[in-house]
Amino acid sequence: MFRILGALLIIGGSMAIGFGMASQLRRRAETIAALLGMLDRMESELSYRLTPLPALMGRLAEGSGKLLAAALEQCRDKLRDPERQPFREIWEEAVAWNLDLPLAEEERKNLEELGRMLGRYDLEGQLRSIQNAKAGLKRCLDHAVRERDRLGRVFGVLGVSSGAVLVLLLL
Repeated sequence: MFRILGALLIIGGSMAIGFGMASQLRRRAETIAALLGMLDRMESELSYRLTPLPALMGRLAEGSGKLLAAALEQCRDKLRDPERQPFREIWEEAVAWNLDLPLAEEERKNLEELGRMLGRYDLEGQLRSIQNAKAGLKRCLDHAVRERDRLGRVFGVLGVSSGAVLVLLLL
């Protein structure tokens, strides 16, 4: 009885690990897609309304998921501080601080590059930098989706099979 229970626990645990790794791949693709949506809204706000940066960060936070909203609210709050740092530093801190965002180094670099341009140049320069960031993130999204499709199944199967092999070795 205890052997069967132990075997089920081992298989269940290894399945959870495999599906957890697959879930991280899915979350990364979803986060990149959410960032692309945020950049679309940012581009619209700047081109049609010329929204100042503090208000822009607040508007973007309202329409974003929990993880992105936290970073954007941090930017908004620091921008409202009278003794504030330059926007580039505030943005980089928000991207680095929000470690829950499941992003690879390339995606973080795209966001940091965008932060160097926002609020620093004229409207056309800012819109161009948003378009560049969107193009880079679209490439990253394509890669993340391919990786999710390919490795997601592998992680799931690997979790189940490694648990089964471990059970066979222990029994």
